[in-house]
This record gives sequence, structure tokens and C-alpha cells, in this order.
Amino acid sequence: MWIEVGGVRIEIKGVKWVRRAEGGFYLYWRKTGEQLPDKDPVALVQRIAELREERKPQPPGYGTWSSLIRVYRDSPEYREKAPLTLRDYERHLTAIDRVWGRSRVKDTAAPALIAHRNKLASKPRKANYRMQVFSLLFGFGAFVDPNQFGKANPVNMRRMKLKQGPGYSPWPENVIDDFDKAAYKELRWVVGAALETCQRGQDVIRLAWTHWHGEGIEVFTQKKTKAMLAIPASDRLKQIVAELPRTDLVMFTTKTGKPWTEGNLRNEVRKTLKKCGHTGYGLHGLRFKGARRLRLLGCGPDIIGALTGHATERMVREYSEREERASEAVVHLNRAQDKNG
Repeated sequence: MWIEVGGVRIEIKGVKWVRRAEGGFYLYWRKTGEQLPDKDPVALVQRIAELREERKPQPPGYGTWSSLIRVYRDSPEYREKAPLTLRDYERHLTAIDRVWGRSRVKDTAAPALIAHRNKLASKPRKANYRMQVFSLLFGFGAFVDPNQFGKANPVNMRRMKLKQGPGYSPWPENVIDDFDKAAYKELRWVVGAALETCQRGQDVIRLAWTHWHGEGIEVFTQKKTKAMLAIPASDRLKQIVAELPRTDLVMFTTKTGKPWTEGNLRNEVRKTLKKCGHTGYGLHGLRFKGARRLRLLGCGPDIIGALTGHATERMVREYSEREERASEAVVHLNRAQDKNG
């Protein structure tokens, strides 16, 4: 039908009009009876477009986890992630699709998610990552189509997060000392650089001599997050670099003069720790340790994040605050003992 609103003549299907007793008319959407804006042509057209979009038939299974995962994989939010992050996400998306694919997203409640998490409890990092991906998908579904995927997000990471094993715990000072004594120099150099720069092992082994300018590391890009960082060198890092032989384009090499691989470095760290009687600690724990050292020295989240590359204060605090809180507890205990003693 043809209607004229604000002097503009528009042909619109699905719209009915009714005369007002006081004169004029109002418009409504025929299928639902919703009254439409009749004073602003732009608002009218926009609302009709939205109603037509809602009326479109959805493919079979739309509203299920499989359909949400399919939509997410086609989104820029997914495609623009770093390659390593994509790899990790893909593992969890595939697992969720396999187990939950035919279930409707908005029918998924917290008890079912907790039961799923508990099945992964022997691998707490994997379980926590799975819950994070669930949370992300709930939020994405609420954004793209709340009618089909729901608006609620039953994932509460504060309550659902499992305690991770010591592999991601910061290395105690005695572990660092024992490792330095047991490790051969090439391994000691690369591990020391990881601790001093608070970088992931995968980034430290990629550092080239072209990144080094004598007083620190010029701008380089983290492999996982694509964060661009420039890192001033601590005195200890300068000592390490001064001992390095220039046998390759990269700064850190193995005993045979070849570049490190991620797997080789992790294995050598694990073997050396085991040799000196410390098991369960991993390479990533050095990143936690470096961040917490800075926190204990009084550095704030913005300063620590500038070094670690974390974009959010929440992640900086997760990496840096636990040891600080423990130290504060000991201070209070000592004060109490002094008063009682």
C-alpha cells in the first residue's frame, strides 16, 4: 500500500493504517499489531526493516549451539584473532559443537555447564578455557540475535573457575636459583630473558638481533596477541645479552647454534627442573613471576601491562597480585606476633 508520512510517499507491504478519532491516522505492523512511528519517515523505515528481518525464516537448527558457532566463525570477531588464539579457540569450538551442537543455546543453564566443566577437572586450564569460550559465545549470541540465542550468560567465571596446577604458578626464588645452577648456559640465557622481559617463551625465542639496540628491545609484535611492545633492558638482561654469541639472526640459540623451537624449549626446561628436584612448574610461570616481582616493587597495572602486553587491567592483576596479597598477609602476621610477643 502507498502511505504518505511527513510529506514523503512510501510503498510498504505488511503495514496497515487506522484513522484516529481526533483526526489523522496511525500505522501498525499487520502480523503483530505493533504500532509504528508515523512522524519520522526514517524511524518508520528502520523499524519495518527490523521487523522484516525478524520474520525471515531461519535455517533448520537455528538457535542451537551448532548454528551459533557457525555464525561466530563467519564473524570478524573470530577471523581477526591471532593465529595461535584461533587454534586454541577452534579446539574448544569443535568440542562444544560435538557435545552440545543440537542443544538450544538459551535453554543451556549453569548446572549443565558445571557438569561439563567437572568432566574436564583433571585438566583445569582446559576446563577454564572451555568456560571462557562458552561465556564468549553466550555474549556473542545475545549480540547477534537475542530472540534466538537468548540474552542471559549463565557462565560466572569467578565461581566456575578451577584452580590451575603449578605449571602456571610463578617460580619461587629457590626454584630459579636451582635452575640457574643446573641449566647449561644457552638454556639459562633464554630462560633468564623470559623472566626479565615478562614475555612468553614463544616470543623470546623469536627476538632477532635487529630488535636489540643496546638499551633494550625495539618494537616487536607478540605472536599470540599481536601486541606491539618496546622493552627497556634491565641490568640483568644487559648482562645476559653481553654473553650471547652472534651465531644466528635470532638472539637465543641452542647448544648447536640453531634457533629454539617452542617444544624444544619447554622440554629442556621441564627436564632441567626435574633434574634439580622441582616438578610441575612450566615456562609460562616465569611470566607470572616477572609480573609479580614488578607488583611487589610497587608497579601499577598500567606499568606492568606495558611490559607484559596485557590489554586489560583484569589480566594484569591476575598475573601480578596473588603474591602481593600473600606478602601482605605475612606482614600482618608478623605485626600480630610483635604485639603478642
